[in-house]
Amino acid sequence: FAFAMAWNAFMQVMRVNAGVSYAEIGMLMGIASAVSALTSYPVGVLVDRFRPFAVAIAGLILLTAGQSFYLPLFAPDLPAGTSFWVMGFAVLVTTVGLSVFQGAAMPLHMYVFPKERYGQFCGALAMLNALASMLGGLVAGGLTSLIQGWWGDRIGWAFAPIGMSLSLALCLALLVNSRRLWGSRPE
Repeated sequence: FAFAMAWNAFMQVMRVNAGVSYAEIGMLMGIASAVSALTSYPVGVLVDRFRPFAVAIAGLILLTAGQSFYLPLFAPDLPAGTSFWVMGFAVLVTTVGLSVFQGAAMPLHMYVFPKERYGQFCGALAMLNALASMLGGLVAGGLTSLIQGWWGDRIGWAFAPIGMSLSLALCLALLVNSRRLWGSRPE
C-alpha cells in the first residue's frame, strides 16, 4: 500500500495539469478531509461487524476503481468547465475508499499480528512501509518521466492514476490472498 501511495505525489501535479486551479484543488481537498472525518465512525462500525479483512478489501476495491474516474480529465474533447466536477467526483470516490481502507488497516494489524510480539511486528511493518514508499517514488517518477518522453506531458500525467490503480490492484490481490491464507490456517 505504501508503494502504491507513492503515486499520490504525482497525482497532485496531475490535478494541476488537468486544468483545475489551485483554489479548486484546495476546495476539493478541504471537502475530502471533511468526508474522511465523517466516514471514520461508520467505518469503525463496519469493521466491528464484518471483520477488518472484509472492510479493508472493500475499501481497496473502491480506492482502486476510483482512480479510473480521473481519466476523463485527459480526454481531448472534455467540455470546458467540467474538469472541476469530474475531479470532484473522482476525489470523493477515492477519499471514501481510502478512508474505509485506512479505517480497517489498524484493526487488521491488531487482528493478525501476534499479541505477544505486536510492537515488533509494527516496527517491522513501519520499516517495510518506508522502504516501499521510497521504492514506489522511484518507480512512479521513473515511469512518469519515461511515458512523458514517449507520449508527452498530457499522457504522462494521465499515467499517474493508471500507475496508482495498477499498484493498488496488486495490493488488493495480495490482501485477498492474505485473507484466503488467514482463513485456512489451523486454529
